[in-house]
Amino acid sequence: MRVADVSGRGSLWEVLLRPGGSDSSLHVWEDGGYRRTSWAEVIVAATSKAAGLKKLGVGAGEPVACVLTNQFDVGTAMIGIWLAGGVVVSLPTPARGMPIMDYATQLRELMAIVDARLMVIEQQFAAMLPDDVFPGVRVIGADDIGGGSGSLSPPGDDDVALIQFSSGTTAEPKGCMLSPGAMAAQLEMLSRAADIDPQRDRGVMWLPMSHDMGLFGGILLAFWNRIDAALSTPQRFLASPRTWLEDCVQFGATLTVGPTFALSMALRGLESRAPAGAIPIRRWIVGSDRLEWPIISSAAEGFAPYGVDMAAFCPAYGLAEATLAVTFSSDGGPQTLTVDSGRLLDGEVHEVEADAEGASRLVSSGVPLAGVTVRIDSASGGVGEIAVRSPSLSGGYVAQPELTATRFASGELRTGDVGFVHDGHLYVVGRLDDMVSIGGRNVDLAAVEAAVLGAPEVAVRGLALVDVISGDKNLFVALVEVSDSTGPRRPTAHAIRRLAAASAGIRLSECIFLDRGSLPKSPSGKVQRYRCRTLVSRAELSPIERVSV
Repeated sequence: MRVADVSGRGSLWEVLLRPGGSDSSLHVWEDGGYRRTSWAEVIVAATSKAAGLKKLGVGAGEPVACVLTNQFDVGTAMIGIWLAGGVVVSLPTPARGMPIMDYATQLRELMAIVDARLMVIEQQFAAMLPDDVFPGVRVIGADDIGGGSGSLSPPGDDDVALIQFSSGTTAEPKGCMLSPGAMAAQLEMLSRAADIDPQRDRGVMWLPMSHDMGLFGGILLAFWNRIDAALSTPQRFLASPRTWLEDCVQFGATLTVGPTFALSMALRGLESRAPAGAIPIRRWIVGSDRLEWPIISSAAEGFAPYGVDMAAFCPAYGLAEATLAVTFSSDGGPQTLTVDSGRLLDGEVHEVEADAEGASRLVSSGVPLAGVTVRIDSASGGVGEIAVRSPSLSGGYVAQPELTATRFASGELRTGDVGFVHDGHLYVVGRLDDMVSIGGRNVDLAAVEAAVLGAPEVAVRGLALVDVISGDKNLFVALVEVSDSTGPRRPTAHAIRRLAAASAGIRLSECIFLDRGSLPKSPSGKVQRYRCRTLVSRAELSPIERVSV
């Protein structure tokens, strides 16, 4: 489906490059403050870079590897690649705890998949990497791209314009091929769901452009609608989570977006200093594989004194294979459903009272966006794999035809996520890769981790449960982040073992205690379970202590 069928505005490039419009601007965090640039100036800078990129050999269908950090020159270089006819290959920023040489190896492998010969990167990232780490690839800083003028030749509606690698939470990253038509469809569907009005709305964002939520739910959504927007950085947010709220006050933000873990961090940030004013947010978009009600309700309670109403929170579900969003909660705040957790794991949706034994309160991810269809692959009509049809679906995975044929069949995406639909709302309960079978029962490791971390006797920073093979045995190991390197670990290990056994019958063999920041995570804060398994199997961890339980 072409974008005109979805938006009625024109092609992606006609909308992004349209002249005139509102007087709104982009404000980018640089050198300790925000730099203001009008959207018209963004277009001028990107057009100039397109000419410079053509001189570097970028043309129709040419893949250009990019680490899309939130720097102004990186953003305009991304648009410039498109205007020169090239394909932006979005590479991940370093996962938390990833050694620099491992990161360089990851980038090298991804660039080899797409045969990229040119890499555009922020200068500070280039400085981190050893010389000649990418043989055969020319590396250039985004601010070193020359300028000029000339004709523009962006990809056609059905061509590949962006290769968006998934974050690799539970499997090796896969490169999703996106067309301008799919991208425009996503931006228009999101605009309608959030009811964005350029005369009313202002946005604040900090997620990196290398992440689908940061790119499409942040900077491109603001550009598409020409709203006033502030673009901070993940490094600034992680160092001082309260800056998210302070920016919302400063810019009078009505729109913002982030994963659930960021809500908890922002709430803790209030303990040191409260924002100096009201936050006029009307759409606080919360995206996550599994939405936790305690986190959302605590954030709503904590932010309420600053004018943020529970109705402002908009849980959503999406994935890179659908460009971004599939479902969205736009009316009246989060919807919840309380179910029997034991029967849920067996594939049944059985509603119970909140105080019933084994009750679990689930948060809806909303209803499908306009033009999107969600189907649950379940013989019983209960819990099953989520399948999606959408005008913003990827064309498949680059250089992986067999996987593409398996996951994208007859215009439908098999997501690998598990959930159910109730009263038209989608509830996501886990991933197939997070599911393990114990004694004939399906167990969602992510749900067990949430239960253990919610217990008052487990005062740790992070937790990952992984199943590893040792000889002919399948063992369960807990990787546990702690805030400091001192103190007794055995009581904590036994508490984790007891809680894991009580909640799902998991029998842990060992707890491995690690320094804060050691668990490998994606830019959006998800634990990369596949990397955790690899680190345990290869004995590549540097633990504070290992406790057999």
